Amino acid sequence: MTRPRSHGLWALAMAPCLALTVSAMVAQKNDWLVGAPTPPATVSVTAGTANNSKLLTLENGLVERSFTLTEDGGLCTTEYRNIVSGQTFFRGISPEANLTLDYEGCPAQFHTVVQVDSTFPKTAQEEWTIAAVSGQTFRLLFAKSVSNYQPMVSEFQFRVGGQWKKNTGTAGHSIVTTSSGYTATPANGQPWAAFDGNVTSLWDSKPDPAGTYWIDIDFGANVTFDGLALTTSESEVPGQGYYWRPRSVAVQTLSANSFCSLQFDIGGCIGQPNNQKEFWTPDDWASSLKANPAAFRFVNYSTSVPTALFPWEAGTRHSPPDIAWPPQGVHLELLFAPPASAPAAVASIQVVVHYELYDGLPTFRKWLTVTHVACGNAICGNATAVAVSSMTMELLRAPNFAPERMTIITQQANNPTPFDQQVKPEAGQSFPGRTNQLWFFDLDYDQANDEEIHVTYTYYTFLAVGYGFNTRYYDTGGATSTGPGALLAPGEEFTSLSVRTILHDSTDSERRGLGVRQTMMRLAPQVLENPLIFMITDISGFPGPSSPMRLAVDQAAATGHEMVIVGFGAVGYCGLCDKQMLDPAWVAWFKAEVAYAKSKGIEVSAYTLMQHNSWGETTPIQEQALFQTGRGGVACMATDFHTRYRNNVLDFINKTGMGGLETDGQYEDYSCADDSGDHHHNGIAGGYSYQLKSTLDFNIALKGLNVYQTGADAYVFSGANKWNHADTDAFNKLPFWPRLTVGRMYIYDSTMNRPPASGQIGVNDLASSSLSCGKAGTAERLLCFDYGLASGYAYGTIPSFRSARLWDPADPDSSQLKAIITKWVTFFKAYRSLFVSSHLVHIQRPDSRGFEAVAYVRPSATKGDSLRGILSLFNPTNESMTVSVTVPLYFSGLPPASTVTLSKLPISTAPASRVLQALDQIAQNWTHSVGQDGAGLYDIVIQAVLPARSYAIYTLTAP
Repeated sequence: MTRPRSHGLWALAMAPCLALTVSAMVAQKNDWLVGAPTPPATVSVTAGTANNSKLLTLENGLVERSFTLTEDGGLCTTEYRNIVSGQTFFRGISPEANLTLDYEGCPAQFHTVVQVDSTFPKTAQEEWTIAAVSGQTFRLLFAKSVSNYQPMVSEFQFRVGGQWKKNTGTAGHSIVTTSSGYTATPANGQPWAAFDGNVTSLWDSKPDPAGTYWIDIDFGANVTFDGLALTTSESEVPGQGYYWRPRSVAVQTLSANSFCSLQFDIGGCIGQPNNQKEFWTPDDWASSLKANPAAFRFVNYSTSVPTALFPWEAGTRHSPPDIAWPPQGVHLELLFAPPASAPAAVASIQVVVHYELYDGLPTFRKWLTVTHVACGNAICGNATAVAVSSMTMELLRAPNFAPERMTIITQQANNPTPFDQQVKPEAGQSFPGRTNQLWFFDLDYDQANDEEIHVTYTYYTFLAVGYGFNTRYYDTGGATSTGPGALLAPGEEFTSLSVRTILHDSTDSERRGLGVRQTMMRLAPQVLENPLIFMITDISGFPGPSSPMRLAVDQAAATGHEMVIVGFGAVGYCGLCDKQMLDPAWVAWFKAEVAYAKSKGIEVSAYTLMQHNSWGETTPIQEQALFQTGRGGVACMATDFHTRYRNNVLDFINKTGMGGLETDGQYEDYSCADDSGDHHHNGIAGGYSYQLKSTLDFNIALKGLNVYQTGADAYVFSGANKWNHADTDAFNKLPFWPRLTVGRMYIYDSTMNRPPASGQIGVNDLASSSLSCGKAGTAERLLCFDYGLASGYAYGTIPSFRSARLWDPADPDSSQLKAIITKWVTFFKAYRSLFVSSHLVHIQRPDSRGFEAVAYVRPSATKGDSLRGILSLFNPTNESMTVSVTVPLYFSGLPPASTVTLSKLPISTAPASRVLQALDQIAQNWTHSVGQDGAGLYDIVIQAVLPARSYAIYTLTAP
């Protein structure tokens, strides 16, 4: 039988679409985010391209970082790419790291005594009033203008005794001569009189790496000046209408110093032209690479496997039982030794650059260890301590798009909402980790032709992650850097903070967010623990049994909760203050209350303000952090006093059998300049790193006790489990319905870059606040109570009560309030594994004006279980609406044409008769085919009717 011709035409017309579908299906099948297997992380060495060089490659099938090893001991990154997309994140040679070492016994050096800034552009003349400066030798440093043109200065004037001293000089030079008491020497060392031609020839000598030019000025004995004036070139820049100015000018004096500071690059190569850093061309420059003779030189490498950052076991508190800990992958150690030119005082310093790459993740971890080597009974090099006063762990020249396709995760990672990592920090930022800038302007970018940047998107292309300028630290401590300020005696070692970098294969926000979430779930898997918690606010009753606490525990057990937290401000509790924590009678009493809770299947946690200034206590003045304006009122975390407090907390947990701890007021980037008494942090130099380390070590000790740690800050890489989706005091002051909408908005935004199980949103005393909707006994009151819990549970996150009890037993609605709580706890437990370990897909953001939608999908069904996802819809408005919802199912792993059954659960808004319906009692079923009915290739489109102020929850199943 011959087919109609139209069928043949249809086949020809559809052939490209079918090919596209097949190609897309293959791509989905091979996608690591859809469960496709990937090669294990490996380290390999192959022959390089020239000069007996070698190529050391760290890769795992998703990402790659390659290093060129030169014959003379150089090592530098020469490739950094996402293998899946083929996109490189590398455009120019940089050192592997950078640090500054301070040691005793250095020669005289130039030290800045005055820093003056020049606003660009400006008029041709400018003068500054400065503090009086006296001495014999001065140096003026001129930083490049923002245009990167060399600064043009034709005249210097110094104000001495209130009068300007100036001599027009000879040969067109307006620089004073020896007859005025001082001479100027250009940077190349030639005497001024020997200079001929235009004055701009003064700047012809090569600047230092920071882009500065300088002039040394020798004064007669004890000459003092109190002003400085510069005059730019008398002619305007052609066609521009203004003068090129220096960006800043520094006055330095030559003087001796007991400590010498030397900055060293760690690795890196020379060979790529300085004016051609826009891109890397190995065909032209690979053969020219060689070691930087002034940098720490590469010695050798070794490999091992990643180790656990803290004790933890998979399956703890309902976390996935099959997650690997420690994470699987490879650990690469690169050993570096000081350059031959280094002074003997630092010859005993060794630096190891560490990399970890993990199986199945596009994520690198990088950190440094610095060791002051001791050799048996003899010391190799310097017998005195050496301080690591500054450190940058990662330096990368990246392409323009890199900030959009890279996620940089630092130690604390407390980012409540997605933010552009290019944005400069503001002093008002209160979240740890948000006060350090990561991306910077690269002075060597766009230098090959016209020395001016013409497009703004090339500005942030230089990644620098380390102990850098921090606005909070600077404002409180007066220091320009967070250190680390580690003081190393012979035989001691310093381990830096880590930076974790994710190389994304797309700019799609959901895909990038899933990459971040998967990284945190694998590298900080304790965030997947998810006990159902309830913060209680009354434990009065000592020395007898606490009736309020036992009522709360009984209600928690009756509704299926799993942990109570004695909260801040709780009656009968002072926040682990010494008065109670060191009182044997009170400790024994609390232990009995913990035992009662355990008998009901409830763990007990408790709040502590880690500043150790809880209710009724004050941190002694000498133990407070010392700011530039005086004592700051917050505790310094690096003191014997605070060490004792932390140890007392750990001891209290052991004695009472507590299973959790709520930490507040842990170290939040406040500096401390005190170097006296029991302060052990090398003064302001180590005021950041020593305090932070004490906090991280304490968190790790909590994990050793299997403590569930909740709190205000996201110390996820030292064991913290849960912190708020957003932390704002204004949130709880909103009216009832706006507060619920804002809470869902916080969850929606926060979970773009963090696992939902790591967060919580407060509902406080929901039984009382729901009375604002209607009196007890009314449907309106119960609807509000129900909707408040739905706003958390339907989004896959646990709403946090903070109240003396879940409900008042005398409340006329007590039985229904209990039933509603039980309904939602039962719902969460039924789908807990899906909420905890699957992919959250953000569909429609809460905005109070329209519907909201989120879905949880998992790439493969559990054996014997066809469940592939859950879809939650909300209508927060006062009017009913019919909506068409596109549900993306790509990350479910379901290919186009798959059959999906959508089933509406009978858990929708219904405070009375339907509250106790069984979860398997399905209200409605619909069948959809992926990619059909006008949907995208991996989508389904559903129609839903949402009454006013309602929600609907659907299960998604597939064969």
